[in-house]
Amino acid sequence: MKKLVYILSIAIGLVVTGCAQWEDFDSLAPDTWGPVPELTVELDAAALDAEGNLIKDYLPIRITTKHATDMGYVVSTTPAEVNYTSLLQGSYGNFISEVDSAGAVIEHDLEGATPGNTYYIYAVAANAAGVQTTAVKAVGAIDVDAPQPLTNPQLTATQGGKRAVIAFNENILRDETMGAIKYAIYNIDTNEFVEEGVVADATAAANNLTVTLPATVEYAAETYYIVVLSFEEGAVTDLYGNKMAAIEGVYNVNDMAVETGYWWLVEPKGNVDPNQFFNEGTYYIFGVFTQDGEQYQAELPVEFAHVADNVDLSEVFGTPQTATQWDINGFLTALYGEDGIRDVTFPGYSYTFTANNGMNVQDLTIIDINTGRTKVGEAQVMQGDNTYYEVFIGSQEEQGLLLYWDFFLMDENGNPEAPLETLNGYWALDGTPSIFVYGDFGQGEGFYIFFEFDGLMVTREGGVQAANVTMYEKPVKVNANVIEPTLNTEKKLLLNK
Repeated sequence: MKKLVYILSIAIGLVVTGCAQWEDFDSLAPDTWGPVPELTVELDAAALDAEGNLIKDYLPIRITTKHATDMGYVVSTTPAEVNYTSLLQGSYGNFISEVDSAGAVIEHDLEGATPGNTYYIYAVAANAAGVQTTAVKAVGAIDVDAPQPLTNPQLTATQGGKRAVIAFNENILRDETMGAIKYAIYNIDTNEFVEEGVVADATAAANNLTVTLPATVEYAAETYYIVVLSFEEGAVTDLYGNKMAAIEGVYNVNDMAVETGYWWLVEPKGNVDPNQFFNEGTYYIFGVFTQDGEQYQAELPVEFAHVADNVDLSEVFGTPQTATQWDINGFLTALYGEDGIRDVTFPGYSYTFTANNGMNVQDLTIIDINTGRTKVGEAQVMQGDNTYYEVFIGSQEEQGLLLYWDFFLMDENGNPEAPLETLNGYWALDGTPSIFVYGDFGQGEGFYIFFEFDGLMVTREGGVQAANVTMYEKPVKVNANVIEPTLNTEKKLLLNK
């Protein structure tokens, strides 16, 4: 967790990243966006020596914009991953200002600098449609080495073989103006080329680059494929603007081997039942939450992996009940990113029961049946504290704290027997879906609220633009006892419909 400073004296933690007017959940047609903002960041040359080191006790910053209505910037003493939407909101205590879209020049002399030290200026400009342009300016003794991938060439893909993550040796930046990332797909059952294209969805977070193939890419169910990536020079840069070297992905058809580049194997989908809601692959936990009086949405991809069928849950439910067990992974990093977060795999159980109204209802209960406390990972909770604390999902009920989540499958009208394609997993408990950490944060050891949702559901398909999510600056202790799960299907109610 890096610290940013404004006027080089105020430390602002990166614990809170919010969303506001610049988060637009309704897709806008490109022809309504208007001109892309232009943005440059400069320093007065008189404040620097010949090597670019600062020789003054202030930073003379000059920012020029065009086609922008708002701009903001913040200064850091160390490289940092900046959420530019939050920067525009002033979440870092930074400078923000409305500007003339015809063109503007902002000049500030930031006092309190130390000659010889290194500083990083992060700036963003946005037009009226919310389209952003960003810039990073480093001053002082800065890195001149290009970022390099650290990950082994063979990657592990998620989202049905369409998404993979590559780690670099330092924090990186990526946007659509940088060098292209290309993919080529080969059918290794027939050893034939299938298709190639340009990756439009590639995002950087800290030192990780996440690459997602287009939605148009399809794999045959019982076929093996190899996906090979190629990177143009400058496909990513580091925080100092150094460009990564080009990497050409080469698959040798004759030897059936990848000679250079990064790649992953797509294995057959296996036992995927198109007539069932739950299968192996990517699902989305769709959350609604409130921040600063405004309501927002977040779509969090998680991976389901089949463990076993016909798992006997009679002892847990108190009545005869079997279920299919799934391993679920990726929730915490989907919610908060990978900085200060450790994911763990946690269990979920899908099953069908007959409700009091006689209807057959499919259910997903995400619970650790061995402990009744469902741990989903570990996290560094507060600024400056590098300790990792256990993180649990749960619900604040009137009678106490439940540490599991439960969802009914139904359509938007509350019909659990509706066609498969109309079903979603709706929140089935009476309390508030929340995330808790266990530790002592000033009020004694116990469970503290880390984050809470207004509503929660599970979906099979993505597509909603995800908002940034806020965790509490300081966790709030739960003054309630943990109660045992009450999973008896005879007592289940369709609480949210």
